[in-house]
Amino acid sequence: MQTRILFATDGRAPAKHAGELLRRLADPGRVTLTILHADEYGNREVADRYAQMVLEEAQQEMHDAGITAVTARADGDAAVAVEKELTHEDYGLIVVGAGNHTWYGSLVFGSVSTHLLYMASAPVLVVHRIQETGSDHVRVLAGVDGSPSVEHAMDTLMAVSDPSRVDVEVRSVVEIPMVAFSGHPGGYAPPSYMDELISEGRNAAEAHVDQALQRFREAGYRAEGSVGEGAATTDLLDRARAIGADLVVLGARGLGAIARLTVGSVSAHVARHASATLVAHALGRSTRQ
Repeated sequence: MQTRILFATDGRAPAKHAGELLRRLADPGRVTLTILHADEYGNREVADRYAQMVLEEAQQEMHDAGITAVTARADGDAAVAVEKELTHEDYGLIVVGAGNHTWYGSLVFGSVSTHLLYMASAPVLVVHRIQETGSDHVRVLAGVDGSPSVEHAMDTLMAVSDPSRVDVEVRSVVEIPMVAFSGHPGGYAPPSYMDELISEGRNAAEAHVDQALQRFREAGYRAEGSVGEGAATTDLLDRARAIGADLVVLGARGLGAIARLTVGSVSAHVARHASATLVAHALGRSTRQ
């Protein structure tokens, strides 16, 4: 069963990086690709020439990597073009390069990163840049917490990638409880209670890691696990830098529309700062793959 991927490109550097990461990550036998370009030029002659160049170059690069790809072009606003494509077709993954000045970058980060994650009916792979490692292998850090959205994110990674070219570290973070202290008796938690909470959190984190490791290893991935402590955003970004991760895989909490349009969530924060991030919500409407 093949997974359909929508690769939105404007031909600029972040989109080129996204395409390169996709070619390194994807198993050609597991995916089919639509390359989408939306016009941003008022001059029709310029728009036609540029669109043809961008689409032909991207399609040729995918073809050279063995990935079947068709092209699509839309007029007008890029966000609307992506939304229309998602309305007409079901995709298992959306891939986009993110900069601070391009129209795709504006879609993802100029209007707050979670706009794309919120409106998309599929997981989203957001790429700022690629790691210059000189290797075809992709190093993945998967943040796990046992939630349905994380399950969806892992399923997506395994649906599109070649296990022989992907190394995974599974990490779960024990968030240390913040306790308010006061002079009033009973206004603070006793140390024994705090120790119990942290111990329970670590046990749960280790269980999440073990479950994810089993899934990845059964699917043929080389995987290892670790447990961190502290703020999840800081821990995951620090760990991604420490291991040279090409990609961070996360689930997004099932928040309401307003909450998802803030930048406070772990997935939104990591997507802003990691070199590349794959984020999935819990499964909603069914998709054809």
